[in-house]
Amino acid sequence: MTVVDVANRVAGEILRIAVNVERELDLFLMYYILGLSINKQNFLSDEILQRMNFQRKIELFEKIGKLEQFDKKKLGKIVSDIKFIQKRRNKVAHYDSSYEENQEHPELSIFRLWKPESTRYIKDTLVLNQETLDKIKNRFFSAIKGIVEVTNYIIEKDRKTDLSELLTPNKF
Repeated sequence: MTVVDVANRVAGEILRIAVNVERELDLFLMYYILGLSINKQNFLSDEILQRMNFQRKIELFEKIGKLEQFDKKKLGKIVSDIKFIQKRRNKVAHYDSSYEENQEHPELSIFRLWKPESTRYIKDTLVLNQETLDKIKNRFFSAIKGIVEVTNYIIEKDRKTDLSELLTPNKF
């Protein structure tokens, strides 16, 4: 497999991972806002969430986590993982690419994404290789696990809400 083949596979995986994280955020927001109503969830998905950008979904997830008093440290880690993926997805989608061939050691050739105005700053680039993909996959699994943890926390919190006061008839 050539360096370009690896780069194309890695770029595709990064985009797939980002789409999966964004979908988990959609599911979280649909459940939080609408509960289990499928018709309402479909409406929310079609008319609102599909038109909302990834960044806004992350912001809503974080605000809801804070509102529901989810552990701040854990929430910060989850949001950090999601933003890590988002940043790399944006580079794959928007940065220019270059193949940097090493004639003497072909195994050291790389495929790099870079922002045209920042070619001097290595931190603004992304090398598309297995190492990069492995880092993103680790953050992906952590982010998905975290989103599910926040969802389960809210479900349990809702179950513990005592509604008996609302169900007891008023005695006049």
